[in-house]
Amino acid sequence: DETLFIGAMNQAAEAVGEKYLKGWIKRQDEKQIKTRAIRVKSGEVEDIIYNSSIGYLRNVRLAPEDFTSPSHIIIYGDNVATITTGRENFGVVITSRDYAITLKNCFNQVWKNSKDYIN
Repeated sequence: DETLFIGAMNQAAEAVGEKYLKGWIKRQDEKQIKTRAIRVKSGEVEDIIYNSSIGYLRNVRLAPEDFTSPSHIIIYGDNVATITTGRENFGVVITSRDYAITLKNCFNQVWKNSKDYIN
């Protein structure tokens, strides 16, 4: 249905590898999975596959200036995945309807206070 992402793209690429990340984005597009992403401006990368929403089912916003996210949160269905940076190097997926609802509500509050990403 929809994937929600919070984090910095440069750190996400560092944590899981750029090749994997680009493949993941491509698979989401092929499967017609909508994505809303809140990204940290200081963590943006200069790469069209990450930055372009045009022609994709992706809506990207930049988090407020004082928002930081050294870890990445991905919410899909009743699952919440958290991936840390390369320094800590761990990831976990929690399957919990209540936890997913809580994180979706947090996501939506930050989304309301974020700015549209202009390509």
